[in-house]
Amino acid sequence: MKTNPKKRPRSSLIRFVRANAMEMWQLDAFEYTLTGGKTKITVYQLLDDSTRFDVGTQAFHGVENSADAIQTISAAFTDYGVPQELLTDNGNAFNGNRQGWVVTTQLFLADHGCRGISGMPGHPQTQGKNERGHQTLLRVLDANRPRSLEQAQKVIVAFRDRYNNRRRHQALPGNMTPRQAWEAAVHTPSNGTPIPRTEVEAIAREYAQRRRVQAALNQPLPDQNRFAGEPFPEAADAVPDRVVIAAGNPQLYVHAVGLGVPKSLVGTYQSVVTEDAYTLFDPTTGEEAVYFPLPIRTAETVRRYPLWRVVGARMRGATKTWLTKQHDYLLKHFPSEAPADRTVTICH
Repeated sequence: MKTNPKKRPRSSLIRFVRANAMEMWQLDAFEYTLTGGKTKITVYQLLDDSTRFDVGTQAFHGVENSADAIQTISAAFTDYGVPQELLTDNGNAFNGNRQGWVVTTQLFLADHGCRGISGMPGHPQTQGKNERGHQTLLRVLDANRPRSLEQAQKVIVAFRDRYNNRRRHQALPGNMTPRQAWEAAVHTPSNGTPIPRTEVEAIAREYAQRRRVQAALNQPLPDQNRFAGEPFPEAADAVPDRVVIAAGNPQLYVHAVGLGVPKSLVGTYQSVVTEDAYTLFDPTTGEEAVYFPLPIRTAETVRRYPLWRVVGARMRGATKTWLTKQHDYLLKHFPSEAPADRTVTICH
């Protein structure tokens, strides 16, 4: 009899799963429109990779963001402890490594001894367990038709109880419930030792360098006759060395992020980009106009925000208002980074 690989049973496929509970959790979010069609909420689904145990699914008003993600994770840490790793997608609310920057969720995890990791872009199968869980929860929400966040939260509490304690899971040995698997499993949580923030930033910096290398490799090959004897450009040369800040939309772009600046900086600048910093210089006077460390660190989860929200940023001609905004923002989100003297962020 001839075999047909296309007809092989699903059970023959290799499943990737951690051996022990608490080795890794998976976090993912989806947007849901409440009955009535006007109010949207975001549901954060948090599962243990090995046992499929739901350790803390929650819902919040508004779009996906770091603050709500951290609140979800923090509550689960309180209830069950800290896992070794947390797997997410590459959304700005979760993990910015592959974009070359660090987000507050990563720093929160590192401070608690949990390493934030992310799947390959455009490869949702990495978060397949969560994606499958979304489908089930979406059907439950649709069946109950919640009209408010409070109603949706009650539905989620009931869902978690049934999912963890009564609904047998086909992917678990003996079709156990997630609770049974959770209680039977060996638990290997994090030892709680904080991961240095410099280590988290170094990983993001490495990804940023890879992006520069890839950009360089994607450039058209130079004319061999014209450039005979000249060295091939380094990866950093892939970053444009001339930056124009336009009057109609005064901002500069770094790693697909738009950083808003005052109109006083409108003009053309020379950029110098290293693994550790981004700097703009006035090409005529050589004066530093903008500086900030890489990878970018901010509490934002959007792709456009003002420069004063970047940790360590400084700017030529910064006004007292600009410095006050920067100081208050750092004091709120990165208190250890807030300068005692607001004037230190002015470029000289």
